[in-house]
Parts: sequence; C-alpha cells; structure tokens
Amino acid sequence: DDWETPAAELLDALGLAARADDLPTTFSRGLRQKAAIALALVRPFDVLLVDEPFVGLDESGKTALRDHLQRVAGRGATQLVATHELGFVATADRVIALRDGAVVFDGEPAAAEVAALVLPA
Repeated sequence: DDWETPAAELLDALGLAARADDLPTTFSRGLRQKAAIALALVRPFDVLLVDEPFVGLDESGKTALRDHLQRVAGRGATQLVATHELGFVATADRVIALRDGAVVFDGEPAAAEVAALVLPA
C-alpha cells in the first residue's frame, strides 16, 4: 500500500531521483539496470532470486544495491543471488561456488576462500 516512500528512497539510493519522471528508453544500460532493480525491490518480499544484479552498475550503484540487500536480509528476507561480485559474496551467509558445472565450495565465506574460488583449478 505505501510504495511511494520506499520507491523514493530506492531512486535516491540508486541515483535516479532526478530521472524519476523520465522514460527508461532514454536511459543508458546502467541506468536501465538501476531502474529495473528499483522496480524489483520496491515491494516487500520474503524471497528474492536474482541473477547477476550488479552487471552494468557503476560503483555507487553496486554499493547502493549491496547496502539495500543487506538491509532486507536484516529484516529476514531470504536471498539467492548468482553473482561474480566478490564484494557481495564476502557478505553472504552461505556460498555455493560452481566451476565447470561442479560444486567446488559450499559453506560460509571467508576472504581467503572467496578469493580462491575465482582461481583456475
């Protein structure tokens, strides 16, 4: 029911507040990605499933998205995020890493383990 306040906060955090009335067809790829993220996250959710949400975002957009995902996780939302963004992986409760279609890691992330996941076998 109360979508306007969370929407304004998301647009502000993602750097889209000044473009709120513009059509996404006029946006760059990164701005379109930010608009899609704002649309996906404006409603409350218990479970979120996203694939590579950080692609196309600048560093401020990545930071805003990481911060928002951490806030909603703090409220108890379950999130399944497929990503290569190590800054986000390191904050996860559980990491399942795949290499060549096989699970190479399943557990809590630690900085050394996360870095080792991206190295060739």
